[in-house]
Amino acid sequence: MAEKVNKPKKIKVFTKKKPASAEPVKKRWLTEEEKTARDARRVKAIQQKRARREKALAVFAVMMAVYLGVIGIIAAYGILSFNSVAESDKVYSVEGYMGETKIFTVSAAQANNSYGLYVPFSTLTKLCPMSIAGDGDSVAIILPDTGDYIKCFSNSSSIWVNDAPCRLSSPVLFEESDYLIPVELLEYINGLKITYGDNRVCTLYRQDAETVLSASHSLPVGIDHIEFSPLYDTDYIYGDTSGDEDISDIIE
Repeated sequence: MAEKVNKPKKIKVFTKKKPASAEPVKKRWLTEEEKTARDARRVKAIQQKRARREKALAVFAVMMAVYLGVIGIIAAYGILSFNSVAESDKVYSVEGYMGETKIFTVSAAQANNSYGLYVPFSTLTKLCPMSIAGDGDSVAIILPDTGDYIKCFSNSSSIWVNDAPCRLSSPVLFEESDYLIPVELLEYINGLKITYGDNRVCTLYRQDAETVLSASHSLPVGIDHIEFSPLYDTDYIYGDTSGDEDISDIIE
């Protein structure tokens, strides 16, 4: 009997089929309605972009206007408050008279600042014979005819009128080239008359060259006794004041 011969089995090979090539898409022309809708969308997008840009520019312009307006108001207020020569009844020029003769004039622009009405010391000496002595922090205005004095402190409203401590509403200003004396301080000098006219002129009047000027020896009415801080010569204020005092001790 013949032997049975086994035939080799066929091995199936699975291969990946290549996808069929994509068929070209047929281009379809838009209808008139579709073209109109597309154009409307483009126009709307452009209008929205332009509106956003214009809104941003408008907001920026408003913010800049507000900012510049605030800066302008602050600057104008600072200028007007420091150099007030407007139609205010507190703004005066200052004139000094010896009898009928005008000795000096200080314009309103020079006499007024944010603190009040002032006269330069060098100008004041043309009308009132007085001298000044001291250092950069404190000085004494001395009336030589009587030896009376008014002691002032740098940029302070606290003063001594002889033995009476007083406080002004405006400080005495120490500047590099001169001292600015508040007109209010001159009210403590006897023999000097101060008037404020309707024509906005403050007049300092001295009857004649023989008029003796003196400083008030008593505390002005309505002003209470004040005590200065240690910055203001505490040794002199609270120290031993018995015996005769020399003006040099007051100035130091």
